[in-house]
Amino acid sequence: MERARAYNWRGIAMLLGPVVARICSEALRLGIETDFARMLIRDKRLPAPSPYDPHWPWPIRIHALGGLRIVVDEQPLVFGARAQRKPLDLVKAIVAHGPPSVDAAVVLDARWPDAEGAAARASFDMTVMRLRKMLGRDDALMLEAGRIGFDAAVVWVDAHAFSAGASDDYPGPLFANDAVAPWWAAARERLHQQFLRRAVERGRCLEAKQQFTEALAMYEAALALDSLAEELYQGAIRCHVARGRHADALRVFRRCREQLSIVLSVPPSAGTLELIAALDTR
Repeated sequence: MERARAYNWRGIAMLLGPVVARICSEALRLGIETDFARMLIRDKRLPAPSPYDPHWPWPIRIHALGGLRIVVDEQPLVFGARAQRKPLDLVKAIVAHGPPSVDAAVVLDARWPDAEGAAARASFDMTVMRLRKMLGRDDALMLEAGRIGFDAAVVWVDAHAFSAGASDDYPGPLFANDAVAPWWAAARERLHQQFLRRAVERGRCLEAKQQFTEALAMYEAALALDSLAEELYQGAIRCHVARGRHADALRVFRRCREQLSIVLSVPPSAGTLELIAALDTR
């Protein structure tokens, strides 16, 4: 990449587009010659090797985890209080039910349940038009065969990348700043459970390698996003015990017991109590 930039080898992208696209993707991931990689992608309109690549310079990026945020051409959109509600609800529907697309009838039932068929469809069509205008690209949305979705060549969605395993970035639950709506509640829970499973699996892997400091940091970071996940407390307790810090292990146990009692009115599970019982015998 450094030599290509130095000698201005832009023409190679025309001959080996898919190969150069993969090289550019890897360069962006590793932070190597990123400006040159972006220039090649832009000038040659290289297609992303994967629709979930988090490092690719997508024209539109939709961040839904931890709160909804839309970035167009590297600039975050600023939403009005009322004028954008329906277009943003359409974004949420596509994010929650995708990828790749969602049956338009599902959106109609969710957002216009009381409207007559023709009136609901007219409102839906108007919302699609307003969303395209908001995003600044007609090709951002695909509407065909009764289904609507984002064009994977134009729009990147963090929730879809996370669900596909292409990204581990999980800053918080789906649409975290919004009150839960029935039509996307299941998607929020599914993604959150996926996050918890991955956190436990990664922690276990680090423990198996005796990387207890790293595992503890990961467990604590995950607990900051879900203070009721008992398996994360168990992992943190094991890490403190492995490091010989029994007092810290007891503090984690007390924190776990307090959170479960206050929020859920339940005691710690048998698995957690066994960890502490074993600790008391040492």
